[in-house]
Amino acid sequence: MEESKTMKVITARISSGLYEALEDYARQKESTKSEIINKVLKQYLLAQSGSEHSSQHDNDFDDIDSYYFKPIYALNDDMRRILIMLEQLAEHMTSDKDEQEQHKYAIEVLEKGYSSEYEEVLPHIVPELPTTITDEAQDIMSMFQDLLISYENLSADEKTSIPDINKTMLHCQGFDRQDPHEIRVSEYLKLLRQDERWQLPYDDMLKHSDNGNSHRKQLNQYRNMLKKHKSVRHRKSDYSSHLSRDEIMHITTL
Repeated sequence: MEESKTMKVITARISSGLYEALEDYARQKESTKSEIINKVLKQYLLAQSGSEHSSQHDNDFDDIDSYYFKPIYALNDDMRRILIMLEQLAEHMTSDKDEQEQHKYAIEVLEKGYSSEYEEVLPHIVPELPTTITDEAQDIMSMFQDLLISYENLSADEKTSIPDINKTMLHCQGFDRQDPHEIRVSEYLKLLRQDERWQLPYDDMLKHSDNGNSHRKQLNQYRNMLKKHKSVRHRKSDYSSHLSRDEIMHITTL
């Protein structure tokens, strides 16, 4: 691993068994112990960061694969037995020769504990997305839906009086699919759209972005707008009422 000037050296005490396991794993992956420790720490901290993951973390966690996929380092014996039985069942359930060979290969890997091959025979999973993030994503969609509907209910003169830059901000501009955090939000919202939730703001987003890809980080901007939107809605006694022209201007002015 190429070390930069920002790399720091730390000293940690670990058990001899853990140290031997680390050496073995590094040898299997043809890597160094430092590389393994660095990767595992990144993945752990990302999983713990939740909604606190913001622009200040981006330089630290810039490897999208390390954020997006959770590697398989080890399985306990009971889990291996369960997986072997599932693979055996799947093998007997299919008549396709290629699929049977794949299941046989997976059974051998699991039976003999070839941990370096686990990722080849088991499905990838990603870190859980905390409810704080999914709730925020829905709040963003709710805000844009409110803006779009409220704007359509303005008079023609009120619409004309809103500057073009503010009209642009009525539309969600998508999410940066190269950013490890924003891509998770993007895919979550895509799932909701398949369930026919947030159709209006989501479909509008597709029209005002590269099919949902903003190609630049947008979440901080949306969060600033969301903070003002919640403040405006908190002051209104009737949430079902539309936003006024001045309220729309306030929310969409950065």
